[in-house]
Amino acid sequence: SYDCNCENGFYQRHILDGEIVCGPKGIDELICQGNTCGAYGVCIDLVGNTTGYESVKDTLSSRRMEDAGTFRCECRDGFFDNGTSCERQDCGAKTDALGEWQGSTKFGGEYTLRCPKGSFVWGGALQEITISCPANGR
Repeated sequence: SYDCNCENGFYQRHILDGEIVCGPKGIDELICQGNTCGAYGVCIDLVGNTTGYESVKDTLSSRRMEDAGTFRCECRDGFFDNGTSCERQDCGAKTDALGEWQGSTKFGGEYTLRCPKGSFVWGGALQEITISCPANGR
């Protein structure tokens, strides 16, 4: 059996979303106020950054500053910054006048249109078709 161990001088801890990370003691409070954006992103600490984010308090109206601080998440394709971590894109529910859509509408998931007996997927002879949600969520 194999497992990952932290390098000498670093300690292992569980963060808010359950991810296990390694780092020096005290780093949680120093960088991104302890946020890591989860397994699908990287936290970008904006304090002191010369990118014009010094006035981030004015632009982040959807976040409470005492909770979020001045950081943002840089997320992998298929994920978006929800204000505290990286969340899967959602393609949204689909509807069909005759058939029924079932499955996961989120990035990486698949959902299937099943047509009732005597009906077919438009442009073919299939009674069902399965698609997946692409990285852009559309």
